[in-house]
Amino acid sequence: MVTSVERTAYRVFPRLVMTRELYLFYSPSAEEMARAREKTDTDEHLRAPTLALKILQRLGRFAKSREVPPVVVEHVRRCLELGEDVMRSRLGAEDRARIAAQVAPAQGLTW
Repeated sequence: MVTSVERTAYRVFPRLVMTRELYLFYSPSAEEMARAREKTDTDEHLRAPTLALKILQRLGRFAKSREVPPVVVEHVRRCLELGEDVMRSRLGAEDRARIAAQVAPAQGLTW
């Protein structure tokens, strides 16, 4: 019998993200939103690091774009009060590294 990935030490998103989990783990605080707004200049640049921060806090690692359930992306977008025109885009390795370098120090991590 093989252990399911949800039961391993490597944290992953559950197959179904419950509403309670969205609000409990993926809602940015007022302080997190203010910090993100200070460090960014566009709505897309606001969404990506905020999403990365919440995922890092929950999973303990940075996730690739394809791993993140659309419901989590949409929840963070709504919390930030961004328009629906802020699309879910796939970030390249360079973008992910830049975001990680921005987010990690805020969590006491070195990148």
